[in-house]
Amino acid sequence: MQLWDAESGESVHAYPGFGHRINTLAFSPDGQTFAAGGYENDIRICSAETGKEIKRLTGHRSMVNGLCYAPDGHQIVSAANNEIRVWDIAAPNTPIELQSTTRPRFGPNGDRIATGNEMAIELRDARMGQVKQTLRGHTGRVNDVAFSPDGDRLASASDDGTLRVWDLESRTTLLTLKGHDKPVTTVAYSPKGTWLVSSDPATRGIPNGINHRIWNATTGDPIADLTAPARTHTIRTGFAFSPDDQFFVSSDPDQVIHVRDVRTGEKRVQLDGTNSYLTSLAFSPGGDRIAGAFSWPWGDGDYLKVWNAKTGAVLFAIRGRSGGWTPRVVFSPDGSRVMVPVERNIRTWDARTGGDPHEMYGHTSTVAFTEYLPNGKRIVSGGRDGTLKIWNADVGEELLSLDHGDTTFVTANHDGTRLLSATRNRTRPLSYTLKLWHADAWKP
Repeated sequence: MQLWDAESGESVHAYPGFGHRINTLAFSPDGQTFAAGGYENDIRICSAETGKEIKRLTGHRSMVNGLCYAPDGHQIVSAANNEIRVWDIAAPNTPIELQSTTRPRFGPNGDRIATGNEMAIELRDARMGQVKQTLRGHTGRVNDVAFSPDGDRLASASDDGTLRVWDLESRTTLLTLKGHDKPVTTVAYSPKGTWLVSSDPATRGIPNGINHRIWNATTGDPIADLTAPARTHTIRTGFAFSPDDQFFVSSDPDQVIHVRDVRTGEKRVQLDGTNSYLTSLAFSPGGDRIAGAFSWPWGDGDYLKVWNAKTGAVLFAIRGRSGGWTPRVVFSPDGSRVMVPVERNIRTWDARTGGDPHEMYGHTSTVAFTEYLPNGKRIVSGGRDGTLKIWNADVGEELLSLDHGDTTFVTANHDGTRLLSATRNRTRPLSYTLKLWHADAWKP
């Protein structure tokens, strides 16, 4: 199949891979994609730039001989003999599949997605997932990316031991941050964009420990170097910035969790208890509470604690058997609820008292990731059972279950109308198959 220039008559692009006879073609209103139908009874939606197939629509019982996009590009009308179908190409059960070597990130206004492609970073549109910009400069594999809160910059972490901060308008590197002596695995901005935090895997018999470093996000100056606790058994450490960017909370080598001043490193508050088996920490949206999740490999223990951020006193603790796996603690967007997944279930409580527990059942294997959608009325969860589930956050009712694969990560855009989920590739280590879901169907 060929694309021709309508004025000069010259061939602009050849599209390999269409082995069957094509009866009908239609371009999307924005010219970014085209739909092709023919003798195989299906419709292929492809990138106009590369010809790569983005999505395939199946269901016709005979060859497709007519196609037309709706003016907004969200629907396609197809004809096959005496059958006409209208397809919602943004339907939640037909995700767009992408590939990445990093976990995907939405931009703050929801219109862009950042993914990795080995040593490069790809910026994609959030509607169809097409690559719009490519950033190059790292000399090792890119492991993580993060948008600044205003969306003007992007930070990246790489196997080459550096962080880079990119200006997205000029596509140039503004800062190259050096200080890690091993591959940098994660990077994140503080809530207001003042700081960056990065991490690398700890050593010395701590296979799941983490070394964090804090940087000035504008100048690139190093602010703090936090070394993982020197323990001989497996330990996971947590880190979180306060919402106002003034403080951070982390576990220390002395087995204690402290709140510190970011600028000076001064210890402000010591949280009651130790950091043994700590997996994650989170500030509440108002900054007045801190939650910690713990993973007990045997027996019962406190798998959730919530502290007063100003005094360090424990407000409440939830005790039980965590099954050795409590991935992450999350506050609801308004701070009224706190959530952790425990084995196959998802549990939430009143974030001030620990009362009013809700438990969500439905996954048949370990829940790997949970997140509140931005309005707080829905929860999305991904499980090792191969499903992605949407829940009513108020009553715990399962609203939708989608076939996905072994989920390792889920994130939503700013208004909850798009979801990105990730599954690790079994045939390509250290890479992800991503699915971009259009979530309009489960908005409240």
